Amino acid sequence: MSTPVSQKQATKFVVDALGDPDGDQMQYLLANSKFFKKLAHADFSRIDFDAFTRSLTSALAPIAWNPVSGYATKISEWNKLRGWGLTRGQIDTFANTLVDHLDLLHPTGISLWLGRDLSFNWEEVTACLKLEVEALGKKFGLYIESDRLSFFPGSEQSGKPRLDVALLDIQTYVGTTSGVVPSEIRKIKKRLPGLEVAWLLALNPQVYLAIDYKTIPGFIAAGLVVDSVFVSYFAYDSGAYVGVLWADAPRLADAVMIFRENK
Repeated sequence: MSTPVSQKQATKFVVDALGDPDGDQMQYLLANSKFFKKLAHADFSRIDFDAFTRSLTSALAPIAWNPVSGYATKISEWNKLRGWGLTRGQIDTFANTLVDHLDLLHPTGISLWLGRDLSFNWEEVTACLKLEVEALGKKFGLYIESDRLSFFPGSEQSGKPRLDVALLDIQTYVGTTSGVVPSEIRKIKKRLPGLEVAWLLALNPQVYLAIDYKTIPGFIAAGLVVDSVFVSYFAYDSGAYVGVLWADAPRLADAVMIFRENK
């Protein structure tokens, strides 16, 4: 005779194994309980975990990143419009170091620091986000005031204005089949994109507007801390917006963007 499952064991399974799902996620799991019944009787020693995971992962949609050849021109436009004071030499040097997107899930972005402080840089990049989104006829909402922001330790930017290439990765930590937790990624990656996420979307607003949480995820900038317990979140819902998420909460339809190595 089998041993009954205790309430404590059932709760532990929901929290640990299923990632502490919310109400909607729990309803989805219950509606598809037949899969769990099969797994309960499976011989796990015969299952290739990596292959099994790949079979469950939804394919991300082809992401239409703009050609990097247009980055310098766009930065020059913003520089003139916003009065940043970047020199022609700085922009030309940057343009000469650009490399193309590795592939659709490993885009080339920029690391742009305009001097002064984080508050100033946040206001400038979100001004550019608003400009580019509204140029495509969509609304832009900003729900993070600059005074709520700080850098995650190890991801700081400071000093004089600087413009560099940023090689980014949105594939490694995307929560398609199991929740991705920003605070857990922070334990693995000591340096994470912050402003770089916002600049990438400002350079590619069509990608921002294509977020559907099925084929293109929402984007989390774990290199920025909001009110000590949140992360900044770039999302779409009838318009592009920047909001916050709990750093400790698993996310099933979002990606924590990271840096990739230049190989």
